[in-house]
Amino acid sequence: MRKDRGNHHLDRVQAVLEGGGTRAEDAISASWKRSAIEFGVDPASNEVPRILTVGELKDHQEKAQGLAFTAREELDQLFRISRPAGYVALMSNAHGVVIDHRVEEEPSPRRAGWGNMVGGFWSEAAEGTNGTGTCIAERRSITIHRSEHFRFRHIGSSCSAAPIFDVDGELIGALDISSTDPTLSDKAHKLAGALVSEAARSIEERHFRERFRRHWIVAIACARAPGRVALMAVDKDRWIVGMDHNARDGWARANPPPGIVAGFWTLFERDDRIFRPRNGADDFGVRLTAVGGTETVPALITPPEPSAAIWRNAGSMWFHCRPRRGPLIDVPHAPAGHRSSGGLPPRVLRRVKEYIDSHLGEDLELHRLAQNAGMSLHHFARGFRVSAGVPPHQFVLQRRIRAACDLLTDTDYPIADIAIATGFADQSHLTRHFRRSLAVSPGAFRRSRR
Repeated sequence: MRKDRGNHHLDRVQAVLEGGGTRAEDAISASWKRSAIEFGVDPASNEVPRILTVGELKDHQEKAQGLAFTAREELDQLFRISRPAGYVALMSNAHGVVIDHRVEEEPSPRRAGWGNMVGGFWSEAAEGTNGTGTCIAERRSITIHRSEHFRFRHIGSSCSAAPIFDVDGELIGALDISSTDPTLSDKAHKLAGALVSEAARSIEERHFRERFRRHWIVAIACARAPGRVALMAVDKDRWIVGMDHNARDGWARANPPPGIVAGFWTLFERDDRIFRPRNGADDFGVRLTAVGGTETVPALITPPEPSAAIWRNAGSMWFHCRPRRGPLIDVPHAPAGHRSSGGLPPRVLRRVKEYIDSHLGEDLELHRLAQNAGMSLHHFARGFRVSAGVPPHQFVLQRRIRAACDLLTDTDYPIADIAIATGFADQSHLTRHFRRSLAVSPGAFRRSRR
């Protein structure tokens, strides 16, 4: 039976290489042709994937150390979500070498010989069409489902992979989840592909924010590509000093050579209020209008990280650099002239924030905040969201989690006591929201800061 399947697969490969079959111009057929013609990969070979030696792997890991550190939270979360469906999670460098992974501690015999381990070599040149290798070759997200693999040895698995780009728009790696469960359909794997792409984008964002944490960071919803967020780093003189690959694609004319900057106001209608210093380092939402355009796009502004003299601890810095893609992805665009208005007066907003910070351990229901602001519930809720960029309850939750981060880093208080002190009902309540916001438990967060 396996021999018959192998012959059928080899016949399909041959048909594509000769220009026939059903895969005339798609990415899979292009990959099959590269695998055979450029790399000379044998589709019938039964050799196990190559695993680099300790010596060979050392250089790859040292060069990718920064990426592995930045991506650890997203890799953990990706595995937690996909693990029940039998997936393993892999992160490779730009050469297709696995530099980090998340797998079951005791993998099943069915997974033996997969090569899905640190040191596995998954370039197209080595293994033919596969999730990691083809993703790197195509520089885009891709799903390779069972018989779409080039080598017959791999057709029992399915994988979805997404590329990871650095702050200069260069490809630095790929994120991949793979499964050998035969009951999972191609549609299920396409859903897995969306999950991997989101995780890869979050890794890129965290990497960008860490690199430019001393600058203003502008996250802009891409009007022509729903679901994509472009990142720009802006210095104190309003020059753009960093653009991720989405920003470079969307604003090509402002994509200068390395070392040369472009002015932010050469791209967007000038509004000096956007970069006006604010009390604290909170994100806030704005709408930007392209120079000469009529449509506004939503953007999230993150002020620079406070100076070392007032920056309290590593926990706060880690929180400052977390990804913020979610609030922008589904925000609608609007014609220019329909800008949001009706925010809280600055002094009222400052007073409410100070009240929240000093009463985190107490009941902070909406009516108490509205009373402190001297406004009705409806007008306060609307005005706060316009000014702060998030609803009051979400802002309070963010403040409580940040306070919990500080206490977990600076003190040895029991986690249960920290939960009560920061306004959570109990330790499990804190843990649930902590995991949801930071993709790690309070205990694991504390251990990582010691």
